[in-house]
Amino acid sequence: MPLQNAVNDARAMESVLREMGFEVESVTDASLRSMEGALDRFVGNLRAGDVALFYYSGHGIQLGGENYLVPVDYKASDEAEVRYQALPAQKVLDRMEGRGTQLNIVILDACRNNPFLRTRAASGGLAGMTAGKGSYIAFAAAPGKVAWDAGPA
Repeated sequence: MPLQNAVNDARAMESVLREMGFEVESVTDASLRSMEGALDRFVGNLRAGDVALFYYSGHGIQLGGENYLVPVDYKASDEAEVRYQALPAQKVLDRMEGRGTQLNIVILDACRNNPFLRTRAASGGLAGMTAGKGSYIAFAAAPGKVAWDAGPA
């Protein structure tokens, strides 16, 4: 299901970050393959001492305490398929931290309604994440709470 504000939010963030002097690669309406490729390029360009910022606006799912960023080609019909069809948010942070950066900032505007809410491992919103020294994570809503695209339905 397309989100009304995700692309606009990404473009606005891109503009602000460029004004602040960040080098920005913007990827919108991405497939899982495109997301993984963009992550590889992003992490590959990080150097020791850099300030790294990753911003995601779109669908997100929490299953078993893990957060996943949902691509446009996502077709999982049950929770067992999620880890193969979505990008784990912790993977993004782990890869950033592995580059020796001075500061890592991850902003997830992705707390959405979970399609698997009736299953034992799923819950609404996103889960908290573990950040190492020099890493910060910002969520659109408190852990377990839902952030709506354009206000509650």
